[in-house]
Amino acid sequence: SALLYLLNIAVSIHFALIPHYLDVLVGSLITVVCLIMLCVAIEAPTPLISRLENSSIGSSLFTFRGRYMVDLLVSLFLFAMGVWGIIMGF
Repeated sequence: SALLYLLNIAVSIHFALIPHYLDVLVGSLITVVCLIMLCVAIEAPTPLISRLENSSIGSSLFTFRGRYMVDLLVSLFLFAMGVWGIIMGF
């Protein structure tokens, strides 16, 4: 799943480079969400993980339902990002 988040970040950055307001906004938002989910998946920076575990929203990211909801949200936004987004959305 870490590789999938990295590929989603690459597609989102590519989409954010299109000079339209919504493209930049959606691409940046999905990049940040995928970065957070990448950190949750690999449990990498300990300060970030402990801060997420102690927050009300972050604690749900460590459950199956929370990760599933974030992945669903990311995939819906990816479908709006052209051909590569559709490929990554599946």
